[in-house]
Amino acid sequence: MLERLADLLEIDGANPFRVRAYRNAAQTIRAQSRSMVDMVTAGEDLSELPGIGDDIAAKIGTIVTTGRLPLLEQVAARVPEELSDVMNIEGLGAKRVKFLFEELGIRGIEDLRRAARTGKIRELSGFGKKSEESILKRVEALSGREERMLIAEAEEIAEPLLEYLAGRERSQAARGRRQLPQAQGNGR
Repeated sequence: MLERLADLLEIDGANPFRVRAYRNAAQTIRAQSRSMVDMVTAGEDLSELPGIGDDIAAKIGTIVTTGRLPLLEQVAARVPEELSDVMNIEGLGAKRVKFLFEELGIRGIEDLRRAARTGKIRELSGFGKKSEESILKRVEALSGREERMLIAEAEEIAEPLLEYLAGRERSQAARGRRQLPQAQGNGR
């Protein structure tokens, strides 16, 4: 969420130092061997981590406890969240993404793909046929890649599945124990 927030703030023209602070915090989180959920639950002071101050530590706590980041929601009201995905296309930084959004209404990867396929990007100042072809090629390559997610988000998805599987395993083990005497008695 912090990386996405940094992308959207950058597209929105926020202070570069603020954007860098969120990027650095996201990098610090990725580098941790423990999840932020565990650290927050244990009551650890996240501001002791490199690149994470009190403000960002509080935001991480909010993400962990609520699954939301109000600042991200505020920025996303002005700048479509999917533009963060467009920034993953090599050669498209915040300024170019903002320009594509303002000029062509590009709101995400699919809009970008459509605009490139129909030749609309090459008509813009600062873009040409080669740029458009390169963008289309990179969009196509990106669509085959796996999406990354934060450990906290993965845990949120995996936890109910693991609980289900653990319950199912216990259930199968119980069935196996009930069937065991019958199998032993019939085996000649």
